[in-house]
Amino acid sequence: MRILKLKISGYKNLDVDLDLSNTSNYVSFIGVNGSGKSNILEAISYIFANLHSPRRFAINFSYNITYEIRQYEVNVIDRVVRLTKESGDLRNRIIGSNISNYLPDEIIACYSGDELRLWTDVYSTFYFSYISKIKKGATQEKHKLVYINKYVWEIALVTLLCHDNSKEYIKNLLNVSNISDVEIRFNFPANYDTRRKNYVKITETGTEAQNDALNLIRIIKESQGNSFLTFDNIQDIIFISNPDNTKKVRKLFFLLHAVGSDKDKKLFEKINVSFNGITLRELSEGEKKLILIKCITDVIANENSLCLFDEPDSHIHISRKNELIRLIDNPNRCSLVTTHSSILANKMKFKNLIFLNNGKLENADKICQINKLTGGEINYIEGAFIATSKKIVIVEGTYDIKYIRKAIQIFGIRDSKYYKLDELSFIPQGSAGNTKSFFDDVVKALHLNANKILYIYDFDKPGRDGATAIMKFKEEYPKLDYVFYQEDYTKEYEKGVENDFFIEDMFAKESYGSIVADIHAKCKFREFKSNNQGATHDRIKKHIETNYLSSFSDDYFNGFVPLLEVLINRFNLL
Repeated sequence: MRILKLKISGYKNLDVDLDLSNTSNYVSFIGVNGSGKSNILEAISYIFANLHSPRRFAINFSYNITYEIRQYEVNVIDRVVRLTKESGDLRNRIIGSNISNYLPDEIIACYSGDELRLWTDVYSTFYFSYISKIKKGATQEKHKLVYINKYVWEIALVTLLCHDNSKEYIKNLLNVSNISDVEIRFNFPANYDTRRKNYVKITETGTEAQNDALNLIRIIKESQGNSFLTFDNIQDIIFISNPDNTKKVRKLFFLLHAVGSDKDKKLFEKINVSFNGITLRELSEGEKKLILIKCITDVIANENSLCLFDEPDSHIHISRKNELIRLIDNPNRCSLVTTHSSILANKMKFKNLIFLNNGKLENADKICQINKLTGGEINYIEGAFIATSKKIVIVEGTYDIKYIRKAIQIFGIRDSKYYKLDELSFIPQGSAGNTKSFFDDVVKALHLNANKILYIYDFDKPGRDGATAIMKFKEEYPKLDYVFYQEDYTKEYEKGVENDFFIEDMFAKESYGSIVADIHAKCKFREFKSNNQGATHDRIKKHIETNYLSSFSDDYFNGFVPLLEVLINRFNLL
């Protein structure tokens, strides 16, 4: 499947008309919170829910979508389905009541947070419909709209363990040399028998209808007993008859999902997977997310599915974002992705990016202006984020941004609250002396859309002058504010050269100890006179720039914690 054109008007703040014919494999909608990017996924969900069940899902907005699927090109305008091409030949035929062959096999929505509104309003209807048909003995029923979130990570892992093409991926992710070493234990509730009745359909003869999901769970429960299951046990248990391994484990996922997702009725509370003494619960949230996305792209979805990923990079470490893109950039899948991460967007294909602001396409002129006035330091993707950002930080130089982002990365691993700082957009203005000109050329245009614009300065004379200028601008532009680099924000620094404080002072002195030791090692006049490495402070500055990424201990960044706390508080990110 591939979406060629998409026009939506009247759903929340959306008013878009998109030509997506030049994209491949995925489309990523970029923007800050409130930009309308998630509304795209919601609208798509309602469109196909309405096409499958028009009486249950009325639509009060207009849309026009054109997509390729199977050998067809299909256009749908406000529920009128028209076949425009078939095997490359032009058609212009309205499809009557039997439209299912012209729709995606599944719409698979993957959401990152705990928000369940879309599940409640749309996807739960199709989940319970699927359950009802399974209870009646259906074996080939499709799960037309599928909602997947963090609560099915364990089911996804078991599915991948049984997927032939995913075994190496799982071995590398879990750091196990042999899949057979994995132990699997299903935790069944004390009221299992009572819950089981929710999935039973009694036939006219008084017997239970055939139910693949119940049969699977029964065998798992009996085989596990009071012990655990191995990978080989699970392989033996999967009785699903299909020579295609992917289709076989795909059905395994849906059967486990059917009886393991309804919070108060599920037949197993959790699946404990352990290896080398490490349980699934000890994996990072990012690793769990990758397991889930891998399962969706490689097992659950097929070439006729449409995948909707809402901020799939949340909790995924920066070093693994390339891995995420490799999973989504699948030539046999069609995915719509949202993100507010410029780091992720920078790694994506530019032609696949759509920039949104308040439900509309973002003006490219503003983006180009930011790129030009920062001397190319802000690329077009970052410029798009900044142009639509509600939370903006202006710093003196590009290394300020690099150091702060590295600190966020380090301390985010220790406490996820620091990852909230990824919502901030950073702009370098070149130096504190550029405050007035940069404000006139760039910041004024950003002020209307922003909630807050915070300047960070070195505590030196240029920085203090910059802060004074900001206080004057603030009379007319109240969203402006400033803060200095400090090691202690409980006190106010006194002016004077002896109290000057720079971003380099945020680093532990051990980080540049080799420079200081080299200076102290000199004892002869000629040694100092022949020094051609510049002033000591310049040597330290250069040393930090060169080594902060490659050789600095994480502890060298401890001095940034007070600043990160100030940023969290100033932008109300708690």
